[in-house]
Amino acid sequence: LGELLYPDFINYVKVFMRFGNKALAGKFIEDYSGLLPADQLDNCINFSNAFVYHCTGQLKEALALISKVNFPLQIMKVQVKIMQIQLNYQLGYFEETREQSEYFRKSLVKEEQISADYKRSILGFLKLIVSLINIKLSTDKKSKEYEINKFKYDMNLNQKNHFGIKFWLEDRFAEIDLK
Repeated sequence: LGELLYPDFINYVKVFMRFGNKALAGKFIEDYSGLLPADQLDNCINFSNAFVYHCTGQLKEALALISKVNFPLQIMKVQVKIMQIQLNYQLGYFEETREQSEYFRKSLVKEEQISADYKRSILGFLKLIVSLINIKLSTDKKSKEYEINKFKYDMNLNQKNHFGIKFWLEDRFAEIDLK
């Protein structure tokens, strides 16, 4: 019909970036953004560029762009919230991350347009992000060791990879000083 569905557009960008191909993601954005519905063009471009920036470590730039995104579809709003939380965590804004996670958790529980499977996965992600913060901030060796073991168990047993959240959690866990 001459238009590209914007969730599909974003998924292509995500796939290219997961494989570390920033050039292909950029070329795709440039070549195919003209096929996006006009009413979602800015949202898609901002989200896609925020995702590219996020993947390349330009976290403040990514946060600035993602804050401009307001998709009409609930499942896309969820992805925006997840990225905002991830970025705030990576920038070391731990109190903001906790607050956003709690607010997001409360709103997600009430949300009727998101499947139970996705809700469980996202709620698990929110719980694990708070655990990551606790691990990062812990000064007590026994407490930190307990949090680390609990995090690994919960992530490996219960966390699905909706929207790449398990990959992101694994990457953040690998960055933690386990001593």
